[in-house]
Amino acid sequence: MTDKPFLLYVGSYTESMPHVSLNEGQGISVFAFSPGDGSLKAIGVAPTINPSYLAFSSSGQYLYSVEERASEQGPAVCAWCVDSRTALPVLINRQLLPGGYPCHLTVSPSGDLLAIACYEEGRVCLLQLLGDGSLGAISQVFQHEGSGPCHVRQKGPHSHMVSFLDERTLLATDLGADCIVVYRRIACSGLWEKQQVTALPKGSGTRHLALHPDGRHVLALGELTGEVTLLRWKDDYLITIDSATSLSAEEAASGKSSSAAIRMSLDGRVVYVSHRASGQVVTLVCDAAAGQIRIKENIPCGGNIPRDIVLSPDNRWLLCAAQDSSAIFVFQRTSDGGLIPAGPAIGTWAGTPVCLAWHPDSGR
Repeated sequence: MTDKPFLLYVGSYTESMPHVSLNEGQGISVFAFSPGDGSLKAIGVAPTINPSYLAFSSSGQYLYSVEERASEQGPAVCAWCVDSRTALPVLINRQLLPGGYPCHLTVSPSGDLLAIACYEEGRVCLLQLLGDGSLGAISQVFQHEGSGPCHVRQKGPHSHMVSFLDERTLLATDLGADCIVVYRRIACSGLWEKQQVTALPKGSGTRHLALHPDGRHVLALGELTGEVTLLRWKDDYLITIDSATSLSAEEAASGKSSSAAIRMSLDGRVVYVSHRASGQVVTLVCDAAAGQIRIKENIPCGGNIPRDIVLSPDNRWLLCAAQDSSAIFVFQRTSDGGLIPAGPAIGTWAGTPVCLAWHPDSGR
């Protein structure tokens, strides 16, 4: 265990949009987090537009961010170099995207590819990453298909998250089509192709994934119903084995679910989900070997519209970005995965925070 501060990078909304009412963000904020007492200290901000999701290269030398905007406003992705002295991102280059509202991105295990989910049209874009960390050409664009029973949110496909399961497998969620699309890399050409579409409960609105540390299980979160689905990766296919609600009885009865983020502990036993409508963080217990998942408890996050949540690299803390409170709230984890509020009751100020990302060197 180290007392050296962990570096936390915070994405934000800097502009109002149809789905964003508060825009107090200034760009990508950097904080030093103390693993000893759970405190946060602001370091600085790198100005940019709507960096609503962030992803690091494995070395931590490079950082990538989306510019979440509608298609007609010029949505883009940015590449940054992290200054080793100040810890602040310095812009390398920027590239426009052929898809509106880019909302998630991830770097391939080998570091040569960047995958981006573009919500508006339901597209997944793949970009080459060059040796100096800069963005290369867009190599492939995939168009999702389908719709769901919620006519307000599911008239068409809306890709929401991308995650590499391994070097040749990419998973992409689609909120509009209630599914996970599995892409596989073709060995001879290096190109990617759609291999499988795994259907999830109708109307659930598949939003985010959490990968189990055993590499054989995946948890999917439905934004519209709060349902958490446990899937097994077997013989190159995803198979559903169990599901559980992450909503309290009161929240389920209200019909106002708006789940946001899902995270899993390093031991694979505890799952955390943020719920924007109720302002809560929910704890679930997972037994992947037995194929079971169940809700354990739910607690107030401390603010309004809890968006992203992350576990500290040492797994002793959970941090929650409360979007409409412009604050980050800290919780200490108990031995059984429970959460105890820590730090200031009003949280630590961060303008409209929506993404929390640790620098890869944190905790090493």
